[in-house]
Amino acid sequence: MSHLSLDFTLGKALVCIVACALTFYYMFNNFKHGEKTKGLYFLEGMRLIILLLFLATFLEPEWVKINNKEEKPELVIAWDNSQSMATEDIVIDDKVIKRSDLTKNLLESPVIKELQTKYNVRMVNYSGQEQNQDATNINHFLKSQIESSEYPRAMVLLGDGDWNEGGDPTETAVQYRGNIPIFTVGTGSEKYLPDVALENVKPPVYGLINEKISIPFRVLNHLDSDLKSKVTLLSTSGEKVEKQVSVAKGRFIDSNVVWKPTKAGVYEFKLSIPLEEGEYRKDNNETSFKIEIKEEKLKVLIVESWPRWEYRFLRNALMRDPGVEVQTVLYQLSGMKQGNGLGYLPEFLQTKEELSQYDVVFLGDVKIGGGQLTKANVEMLNGLVKSQGSGLVFMPGHQGNQITLAMAKESEEMMPVVLEDNKKGFGLSKESNLLLTHEGKDHHLTMLADKAENNRELWKTLPGFNWCAPVKKAKEGTNVLAIHSGLRNKWGRLPLIVTKPFGNGFTLFMGTDSAYKWRHGVEDKYHYRFWGQVVHWMAHKRHISSDKNIRMFYSPEAPAQNEEINIQATIHDNLGQPLNKALTICEITSPSGSKEKFNLNNTDNDWGVYKGKFTAKEAGKYKVEISVPKSRLKHSVDINVTRDGFETVGEPGKFNVLKEIANLSKGEFINYQDFASIDQKLQDLPEPEIQEKRYRLWNQTWWAGIILLLLTIHWSVSKRMGLM
Repeated sequence: MSHLSLDFTLGKALVCIVACALTFYYMFNNFKHGEKTKGLYFLEGMRLIILLLFLATFLEPEWVKINNKEEKPELVIAWDNSQSMATEDIVIDDKVIKRSDLTKNLLESPVIKELQTKYNVRMVNYSGQEQNQDATNINHFLKSQIESSEYPRAMVLLGDGDWNEGGDPTETAVQYRGNIPIFTVGTGSEKYLPDVALENVKPPVYGLINEKISIPFRVLNHLDSDLKSKVTLLSTSGEKVEKQVSVAKGRFIDSNVVWKPTKAGVYEFKLSIPLEEGEYRKDNNETSFKIEIKEEKLKVLIVESWPRWEYRFLRNALMRDPGVEVQTVLYQLSGMKQGNGLGYLPEFLQTKEELSQYDVVFLGDVKIGGGQLTKANVEMLNGLVKSQGSGLVFMPGHQGNQITLAMAKESEEMMPVVLEDNKKGFGLSKESNLLLTHEGKDHHLTMLADKAENNRELWKTLPGFNWCAPVKKAKEGTNVLAIHSGLRNKWGRLPLIVTKPFGNGFTLFMGTDSAYKWRHGVEDKYHYRFWGQVVHWMAHKRHISSDKNIRMFYSPEAPAQNEEINIQATIHDNLGQPLNKALTICEITSPSGSKEKFNLNNTDNDWGVYKGKFTAKEAGKYKVEISVPKSRLKHSVDINVTRDGFETVGEPGKFNVLKEIANLSKGEFINYQDFASIDQKLQDLPEPEIQEKRYRLWNQTWWAGIILLLLTIHWSVSKRMGLM
């Protein structure tokens, strides 16, 4: 039963009488002294209606719904259908099923049919309340129910307690106390089932011939004992790579397998870990993916001041790599003729067009000034790394020339370390070694051993050095891969191999000049491997997708659903010059076929760099096409987006949340095994009193909108009639 309620008091009644009297008096005078036209009747009628609305607002009208004992009570049954409900951790008859399947079984059980005979049952899915099916906002759902005009007898909430949007649901549950008891049903397990899972497998989208490709993965051990196993990478062509892993119970490890392709093509892989005895889940021990192998030459520029041993062997190593094209600028020492011959350049590149072709630049023991690098050269190198995504390697030497680079703003901001002032380096009579840090022990750059577990020990056996650069400390945001075995200062051991992200590219600092000694007894094995890995790692981003005029890359390289993807394109005209201030259109075609277009922003007028971004709302293959209509340039790339959501599949249920909601609302938490008892628990509730639910009309937006509209019409008509 429902009715309209007014806050009618003696004081408010007197105000209404006075207001009506004054209005009628004013209307009477208007009719008496004015011309009785249709417009006048319309205006006075509008005035009367507006008065009545203001008086109604003054009396605070409310629509009251009364729920009495004679009516059939309402029961709300709500369930979670978000991504976390895909977790398989319900064991029934030795078979593991998903939480969502369990929920479906409960909702279709005879218990629900029995409840429907006693209550007006309203079924609600409370996940995806704000257009996001992958999220759960329990707080939003509870608020919407308590604020609605309905007044249920009780509520049954089925789910795993996982929420990731909105506020804490327990804060809203307090409002249900004494009004609507909530019975929560935990659908899931509060702890991990015995299981071994292979996760976070994120292979690169492409690789180059003879480039080592690192495929990261994570192994989770939810068994009751420590795990010793092996992860196997198997290609359809029969190639096989194995990696031994050891994981303590209840823990996880992050590791990687490394594969080196020798031919171009698209390779299909399966990465797997064997099933262990006692595992319940058998679908999370392997994953499949593809990697495209390209045949491209990486272009390297070496800039050096004198033919020291480190320079000679580095140049030889890169020139013998069939996948690398090397050119050199050798200034030589004072009084000596500048280096010339095969692969030598007479001077440093003078234009951005010439420099932009290089993927990696090595700066040896060179300086700014003195007939070597100019400030303009350094500025171009800065733009090459920041805008073009190239790599830059700092390789200081005994002459200490690189201190001039540390003093120039454009090169100093690229350098991963801070150098000591007025020092050419540290020399020791006793040979020292490079020690790998925790980050460096299995980093792609420093992985010289055939097996990761042997890598740190291998570095200890490499021939050492007697000189190192005058390093003070590593800068913030860098990655220290190797340190000095002996020298240290107040910041710790001297960092000697350090990487730094800079703009779209990376820089590397190599603080010794004796890597060529690694050839002792093993020839080229470790020396060639290290520098080859440096070049391929630094050049990787620039070769994701490119043609003659457009070089395009995106990040992250392995995006997930609902993740923002940054697009960058470097565009050149047919003469090789950067194309600036051109209308550049990016068209995104989603897996479902829908299209989205937007203009890319020309963020760097010197290098022809254009940027934009979009959010991958779907999982699957996106086609990204960049076009410059005026120049008739066009390039496209496919981006594979993996399914991922706001909630994590495989985590234990958060039943403490459900228990707290039930406790605060004077309900009860029930395990899914006891779901049949819900009928009796509802019957045991005390008889409800006559309850009422009030809906305030006077403070609704639409109510104020009606009054404002009528006032606007009244003013417009009055002005048109010349009364204002």
